[in-house]
Amino acid sequence: MPDLRFDNRVAVITGGGRGLGRAHALLLASRGCKIVVNDPGVSMAGDATDEGPAEALAAEIRAMGGEAVASTDSVATPEGGKAIIQSALDAFDRIDILIHSAGNVRRGSLCELAYEDFTAVLDVHLKGAYHVVREAFPHMMAQNYGRIVLTSSINGLYGKSDNVTYSICKAGFMGLSNTAAIEGQNNNVKSNLIVPASATRTARPPARCTSPWAAASPGRGLPKTRGSTGPNGRWRTLRRRSRRSVPAERNLPSRLCPTASWSTSSMASA
Repeated sequence: MPDLRFDNRVAVITGGGRGLGRAHALLLASRGCKIVVNDPGVSMAGDATDEGPAEALAAEIRAMGGEAVASTDSVATPEGGKAIIQSALDAFDRIDILIHSAGNVRRGSLCELAYEDFTAVLDVHLKGAYHVVREAFPHMMAQNYGRIVLTSSINGLYGKSDNVTYSICKAGFMGLSNTAAIEGQNNNVKSNLIVPASATRTARPPARCTSPWAAASPGRGLPKTRGSTGPNGRWRTLRRRSRRSVPAERNLPSRLCPTASWSTSSMASA
């Protein structure tokens, strides 16, 4: 099967300077896509730093012969979401693909989590997803083409100790993605979730974790699964179940899109 190509397509990738977002940006750029790398370069808690991952990656893509610009606006506000999408329109005159991978973490148990920490994570993950989808969606509908990928997590399916807001937000992406898929189905606008199970910066437990289960198990805070025989067995079982949890295409409008195909399904089509 030949590689999918994205020549003359324009992708906006939030959280694009590092981690999964960076991987998406490099792969799409290698296949002809024009990239807007959005990343304010903040710490995992959302605090300002002197890092510049967005411009660094954009420069790397340009050095390899691709086309890319950097955006350092925050997804956490409606104004930031608008500015991020506008950066694609200003640089490339269109927006075809939106990948939301931006995230932050403010850890704390249900007994202790401060409301300001809850709000800070909600603003970036879940509200941030809405802010950029809301601004990109009308353009995609008008041009009869759009691909949306929201980065969920296995923690959204099973929960995670000391990280409740992260789990809430990752679960909430399902409703947003399904709604975009339903509303966009007659205009060739597709939306999908990817549900990684990995030890990323946002998923790792804190050095001092209040849950004995989270400290002892590779599953970190996930409930015990029937039929498991130990930590490794539990994790393998949960990973298998998470793959089965993706709704079949026969139950929803066709919403798999090529930008998610390397992570979710070989059945995706352009």
